Amino acid sequence: MLIGSLGKGFRLPRGILSKQHCTSLYSTIWQGEPTFLEAVDIYFEKAAKLAAATPDILNQIKACNNLLKLQFPLKRSDGTVQLIEAYRAQHSHHRLPVKGGIRMAPNVEANETMALAALMTFKCALVDIPFGGAKGGIKVDPTKYCLLEKEAIVRRYTSELVKKSFIGPALDVPAPDYGTGPQEMAWIKVRQINQISTVEQRNSNN
Repeated sequence: MLIGSLGKGFRLPRGILSKQHCTSLYSTIWQGEPTFLEAVDIYFEKAAKLAAATPDILNQIKACNNLLKLQFPLKRSDGTVQLIEAYRAQHSHHRLPVKGGIRMAPNVEANETMALAALMTFKCALVDIPFGGAKGGIKVDPTKYCLLEKEAIVRRYTSELVKKSFIGPALDVPAPDYGTGPQEMAWIKVRQINQISTVEQRNSNN
């Protein structure tokens, strides 16, 4: 049996891992473990067989609508400059706003972010919460940065989201996740409000 990458001890059910089913989805899956995103897609395909929906509708439900990849510099307290990598995935816009946490972890990457955004869509739909799914990630180990450095990272990340219309009360609502909490959410709120107010003031003066 293949062991999925969803955590220690996690195993994909045998019923999902029929060779015919997996081969139709991923030609290379039998060469090793499925990725997190592949595992989510396998579960989706299994459930989709029971849904009264056309293939086009199911493909639309499965697809990640938007993935934003960011890179920006951070000047650290010792004077060195580090390039920070970050993501925001908006899985489904079938209902707005989309909602999903922002995590800070050294293993953050695009496929994981899209997988978690998809799971948020499905979780909201299961309990009839009127949000689409989203997820954000900043590829850093937060324990290795001082408070001022973490604040600079979160504020710059928020600034980039605002510039690209990837955050807002009617569009995309962030939340705490692994490596983030109330302090990071407060930084996000302040930066978002200040930046939007500055843009609105500039536009009103033109």
